[in-house]
Amino acid sequence: MRLGDQIGLTVMLKYGFGKHDYSLTPDQLIAILKYNWVRIGVQVLVSSLARISISILLIRLFGVYKWFKWFVCIVTSLVCVASTVLVIVTFVQSTPVEALWNIFLTNAHRWDTRVWLYLAYFAQCKSASTVY
Repeated sequence: MRLGDQIGLTVMLKYGFGKHDYSLTPDQLIAILKYNWVRIGVQVLVSSLARISISILLIRLFGVYKWFKWFVCIVTSLVCVASTVLVIVTFVQSTPVEALWNIFLTNAHRWDTRVWLYLAYFAQCKSASTVY
């Protein structure tokens, strides 16, 4: 999964990622935004898998404490559910999906941007709180 994320970043760099927006053509800007939106799903899932791996390690090390085992399982489950919901909402918030990255589509239906933003804040706060 991480390899897919790095491939996406390499493609974005090919299109001009890192340059100022005013020095990009509209086609370059759309391509960069497209690969950035596609990478969100991979990045969130990579982060969730890392948390699951750490949770398994902690349970194996400190599994004698039943309360700790339940705590780690519950918090990790909440993080995974929040991350999965974030990935789903990411791609259903615009119809057609191309409207996420193509800002020039005028007939697209988009949700209020705060829905995705607040969900992303919640998922990231849950991820940050699982430092254990």
